Amino acid sequence: MTRLARITAVAGLAAICAAAAPAAAQTPVGETPGLLTEPVVRVRLAKLGYTNVQRLVRNGDYWEAVVPKGGTTQTLRFHVLSNARLDGPVAIPRRPLLLPRPISSPG
Repeated sequence: MTRLARITAVAGLAAICAAAAPAAAQTPVGETPGLLTEPVVRVRLAKLGYTNVQRLVRNGDYWEAVVPKGGTTQTLRFHVLSNARLDGPVAIPRRPLLLPRPISSPG
């Protein structure tokens, strides 16, 4: 890569960073992503048309909502961090309980 090409690439990168900085600085306080809370899940369910939530529990990294639809009940799942709605069962990994090894006493 020639010196002129490197200077051009660095100048282009600096222009991109300068253009992105004002947009990041204008993010309103309180609108940054965070953990999905129960009231937020209830509002999201209401916006989806599910007003009769029978059960809403947190199971690991997911909120599980049991809601009636078309005469049957279904379970909707929402990821706590990404707010993504998941269809189908979610396998929660079970971690083995780690116990410390006993310290053997010298002879």
